Parts: sequence; structure tokens; C-alpha cells
Amino acid sequence: MAIVALCQYDETLVDSGIIAQMMRIHPIIVARGKLRENSFYLGPRESLEKYPAVLVGELMGEAGACAV
Repeated sequence: MAIVALCQYDETLVDSGIIAQMMRIHPIIVARGKLRENSFYLGPRESLEKYPAVLVGELMGEAGACAV
């Protein structure tokens, strides 16, 4: 069974640095109303290697919860 989740972030309320960090961990995004492959996506291993202090739990606390 496939599970699809859509994380929503209000760019007017969330710090741009948090948005940039979240972009690194999402392979597909909705931008300008269209589903797109994310060219900023690093993947989980590379994200953790390059940005070890960035934990998903910390980001979720700052950016808000994901909607499923």
C-alpha cells in the first residue's frame, strides 16, 4: 500500500532558512501549483552528512506539522 503525504509550509510565516532546509529533504515539491521534481533535494544520507545539526523533529517543530 502506498502512502502519500503532503507537507505544507506557509512561506509568509516560516523563516526562509527553514524552508530551504526542508527543500533538501523532499524529493518532490509543489511549486507554483504544479508537482515538480525538486532540484535541491539531497537525500537523507547526504542531508545528514552536510547538515548534521538539522534534525527533522527540530524542523517540524519550527515549520509546523505535515498533513497526510
